Amino acid sequence: MQILDENPREHAFLPLRFVERWVKAAKEENIAEARKGNASFLAAYRRAKGRPERLTENWHEARERFLKKEIAAIKLSGEHLFDRKGRPTRRHLSMILWAFSPRAALLQAYWRNPAESSIALFENPFPSFGRRGSMEPKAVVLLRFAYFAKDRAEHVLDLARRDLEEIGARVSLHEEDDGEIEVIARVSDTASEKVVQMWARGFTAGRL
Repeated sequence: MQILDENPREHAFLPLRFVERWVKAAKEENIAEARKGNASFLAAYRRAKGRPERLTENWHEARERFLKKEIAAIKLSGEHLFDRKGRPTRRHLSMILWAFSPRAALLQAYWRNPAESSIALFENPFPSFGRRGSMEPKAVVLLRFAYFAKDRAEHVLDLARRDLEEIGARVSLHEEDDGEIEVIARVSDTASEKVVQMWARGFTAGRL
């Protein structure tokens, strides 16, 4: 999914089942969209059974207006989309209720399988985030490629930077003596290490 597109025709839709996972959290944060009930975009998305093509043109236009306004505010302020505990911010939750996330791949990495899709994970998905989990900078190998697949490695590098630099990871390429190319994320706390490992597993499984 695209991130903070300048002029997309329409922002990509999160699957309905994924949006539903964040509804309780949005209500607990008293997000305005979560209080609208049957008048909300989410209610319309449910009636459409999660199929964007079944939404009315009015809903498509309303969604684009809302998302463009929020994205402009993010660009202007430079604000982060996750708090220090790894949770989506209020603005981020608002966009999720409109079936969009500027960090969709990272969100989906958090929820990479049904066994982890519980509000308990949301409430404190990375309890050691920050000083408590601090460690010496560590290099985590995300993926390896043969020397002839450098273009693919560079593509993955761009995706990883897009998603993981939000949490402070520094992503780069490293060429081994045998010709293999590694995509490496350098992290400085145990929570960030867990996130990049989740990202790598999600990418390998084709979920990102």
